[in-house]
Amino acid sequence: MLLLWALAFVCLLTFKDFIIRLWHYQMIPVLPRLQLLGQHRECAALRGNGWGRKHSTVNYVFRHSYEMLYNYHLKVMDEMKKRGYCPNPSWMEYTYRGQSAAPVSLAITPRQNIDNMYTEHDERYLTSCLKNLVLKIKNAPLNKYSYQEKNCFLSYALLKGIQ
Repeated sequence: MLLLWALAFVCLLTFKDFIIRLWHYQMIPVLPRLQLLGQHRECAALRGNGWGRKHSTVNYVFRHSYEMLYNYHLKVMDEMKKRGYCPNPSWMEYTYRGQSAAPVSLAITPRQNIDNMYTEHDERYLTSCLKNLVLKIKNAPLNKYSYQEKNCFLSYALLKGIQ
């Protein structure tokens, strides 16, 4: 147990600048199920009443337009659909912010599926995200991730030079 606490502390020190709430957008197609569904919840929270609320791990999101978060969320939901999940179709609407938040006033026509995501999602951020998730997967209980999920993600990380 002490070893687990020590490992968690080392991980926190290693990734203190990169406590991940939004995974690098290039990782979305290979995220394990838990992280993919977590991204959907995170995006929904940020698009809803969380929009503009300061939090050290996602402040960069608010330096960009709501449209960029919307596009990131679309990428997450597209991947969910590919895997057989059915996200609430309301989230596909640009103006929707959840059941308790007022809709976004539509001053623009949103551009869907733009490729250039957050400027903060650079190679350094990708490397940090990959290292973070590799540690999570390698230290997870045996049944937390399926063999296929582990193999898919760890193979991707290995291709990117992360072991």
